[in-house]
Amino acid sequence: VYLAKIFAGGAAFYGFLLAIRARREIALVVALAYSFCGYVATDGQWDIFSTDFVSYALILWAIARHATHRNTWLIPLAVAFSAYSGAFIFSVGIFVAYAFAAATLASDRPRATSAIWLRSILPQCAVGLLLAAPVVLPLAFQLLDNTRVIGAQSGFSSRLSELLSTNDRITV
Repeated sequence: VYLAKIFAGGAAFYGFLLAIRARREIALVVALAYSFCGYVATDGQWDIFSTDFVSYALILWAIARHATHRNTWLIPLAVAFSAYSGAFIFSVGIFVAYAFAAATLASDRPRATSAIWLRSILPQCAVGLLLAAPVVLPLAFQLLDNTRVIGAQSGFSSRLSELLSTNDRITV
């Protein structure tokens, strides 16, 4: 299963690189590096983070493909697939926010890029979240009703603080 996830993550990242018009040779080398370094990138814990490894590459591919083909179904399906496959939806949201910030900062026309994201890409991500609601909402209610959680927001706040923190110098 983990080898299939390595292959799927690399294939999605390869599709992302081709969608942003990288040369095939460069895209192949970078996608192979993404695949084989995935174990290191996920802190050596494939059992926890392997789904995110595939999901983030799939969402990147869907966003890049949307820029060239203007589809309205690929981004919602990628976000919904991420939620259905077990990726923590708040980390997916933070990833999309980081991708939005990176696309805006790297663009030659930041206002136009942010307008495209606000009018098209982010609403499609919201539609994907609505498609994933049958999985996300029961999971959120289960987390909120857990007797081990002190306060309704403690599980979310601890997860959010983990996602927004940076690694220490030794880990980097």
